[in-house]
Amino acid sequence: MKALTTMAIIGTLLFAKGISDGNAKQYGLTVKDGVLYKDNKPYRGIGVNYCDLFQDMIHYPEEQRTLKGLRFLGEKKIPFARFWCCGFWPGDWDL
Repeated sequence: MKALTTMAIIGTLLFAKGISDGNAKQYGLTVKDGVLYKDNKPYRGIGVNYCDLFQDMIHYPEEQRTLKGLRFLGEKKIPFARFWCCGFWPGDWDL
């Protein structure tokens, strides 16, 4: 247990060091002074709510509607889709 605690502390310190190093190259999405950056350039991405994406794939696995919808969003260069990763109705939790 002591070794696990020590590893957790070391990992946290290394993580904090990486965050505090202002000269380090930032990859992916980051926020600085309230501005969203992607690969060190100001970024503005627009996404959609695709609530039934996961639920439709579980309920109707043979259908291609949701996959066609994802392809359409990709063609329109929409980088984000927010969706439920669980059942919505109580009966869906048995899935």
